[in-house]
Formats: sequence, structure tokens, C-alpha cells
Amino acid sequence: METAIAIFAHVLGLVGMAGIWLVPSRMLAAVAMWKRTAIVPGNTPSVVAACALFLAVAISAYIASDALPRVFRCLWEGWCTATRGGGLLNLAFFGLTVLLVEATWLVCRTVSSRRSDHAI
Repeated sequence: METAIAIFAHVLGLVGMAGIWLVPSRMLAAVAMWKRTAIVPGNTPSVVAACALFLAVAISAYIASDALPRVFRCLWEGWCTATRGGGLLNLAFFGLTVLLVEATWLVCRTVSSRRSDHAI
């Protein structure tokens, strides 16, 4: 059981590392989605999808503002937490929010594309 938990934490840590790039890129995509849907009247599902994506990115940014400085402090200064895995645990926690952003991104993109297919 401990091995499965360690593997899960390492995988989430890798997702958290990828999230340092993914979350800002999804924020830019949300801005582009917002601009594209704000012009089209009656495109409420896409506007709701863009708002949901903004909310997911905001949650991830909030978690990142606490977790990522701890991770960088752990890497640069060697001060992590009371345990050796504290830096990884913080990165894994951020990785969970990255998964939230990615899931929201997929749902929003699907909703937006279905809406644009029906409009044609």
C-alpha cells in the first residue's frame, strides 16, 4: 500500500511540474475563449464554460501561490518540511489542482465545440 501511495504522489508531483506551464497556457486559452464567445450573442454555454475555466485556474493559482514557493525553497535552500517528502507533497497537491484545470479545460472545450457545431 505504501508503494502505491508513493507512486501516486510521484505521479501527482510530475503533473504539478507540468502544471507550472499548463496552468498559464490554459489561462491564455480561457481568455481567447472568452473573447471568441463574447462576440457571439446567445452563446451562453460557451460563456459559462469560460467562466468555469477561469474559476478552475483561479483555484489552481491560489494553491500554487502557497505550494510552489515551498517547493522552490525546498529545492534551493534544502528546507522542506518536517519530513523528507514535504516538497513532493506540496508539488503533488498543486498537481491535483492541475488535474482539475485540465478536466475543466476538456469539458469546456467540448461544450464550446458542440455549441459552435450546432450554430453552423
